[in-house]
Amino acid sequence: QDLREGLAAREAELASAREQLAREVVEREQTERALRASEERFRLLVEHSYDVVYSADATGMIEYVSPGMSRFGYTPEELISKHFGEFVAPEQIEQVIESFETGTRAGTSYPTVFQFLKKDGSRVWVEVIGNTIFEDSGEPVQQVGVMRDITERKRQEEATRSLELLLETVDVECWIKDRDGIYQYVNRAFELQFGVKRQDLIGQDDAYVFGEENAQMLRENDRRVMDSRETQSVEEAGYLPDGRHAVYVTRKTPIIDADDNVTGIGGVAIDISRRKQIEEKLRESEQKYRDLVERINDVIYAIDMKGRLTYLSPAIESLLGYLPSEIIGQPFSKFVTPEDLEKMRDSFEQLSTGIEPGPREYRVV
Repeated sequence: QDLREGLAAREAELASAREQLAREVVEREQTERALRASEERFRLLVEHSYDVVYSADATGMIEYVSPGMSRFGYTPEELISKHFGEFVAPEQIEQVIESFETGTRAGTSYPTVFQFLKKDGSRVWVEVIGNTIFEDSGEPVQQVGVMRDITERKRQEEATRSLELLLETVDVECWIKDRDGIYQYVNRAFELQFGVKRQDLIGQDDAYVFGEENAQMLRENDRRVMDSRETQSVEEAGYLPDGRHAVYVTRKTPIIDADDNVTGIGGVAIDISRRKQIEEKLRESEQKYRDLVERINDVIYAIDMKGRLTYLSPAIESLLGYLPSEIIGQPFSKFVTPEDLEKMRDSFEQLSTGIEPGPREYRVV
């Protein structure tokens, strides 16, 4: 009886063990399937990534590169087991290796920018960001990371630097504001003209320089240009911080991003205050002499190089009976008697060549 009870207990234990083993097998199979599915997802992500995924040992020997390397002309097999320095522009190798070693020891993400040598010998700018894998002992064993083509970004950065250098050398005021009218950039000429430092102005609006009353007018002009989405020339005037009254012609253009959104406005301002003063004085002078000419009894006239009348003072009406508007644009010879035409033409030819013929008498019709 004891033997039968012992066998029954043993069979129960074996059945329980078999059930536990079966559950573990099922769970292991499920885990393995999930792991394979996860590995497949990551493999697809890596192999279809626009960036190149890589791994290298602690000395810089390449262990893996993703198929994205084909954009640079290589198959992955052509790089594996080679040192990454073979694909760096010669003049940058020392700098890049130093960055690799420093980053590997530190074990943190770090960006390195250099020129990568494509298979056809051309160069492209790339940015590499890597992380280090360490052994339990703390020794670095591998670096994994991504390499990204940033040639276009570098080209745009160079273009931006060239533009900024150009703007710093011109003698006109240049500026950029965001859509809310906050200054993002001003050049050296702007600082000198308005007596402000760019580090103080950046982040401020027009009221900081021109006062709130003038700033309101400037904001309205900016908004009109941004709403039109077209470059416009605007004449603006106001009092500067030092009390001077200035007049500017500003060429304003909306800044439109790649998504066709207006994100700000840029402008180039030319001070025409001096020109405006001269124009005003000229108008005053012209008015003064016009008043003088139109009040005297003698006829004042002007003739172009083809002999046509371009101006006549009002006194012509009392002399010939014509209003100035009835004669202007016609040849002067039309109003000279035939007997005096040759004398008049001789006198005109002398004047045309710079000879002063002196007073002449003509009979007019």
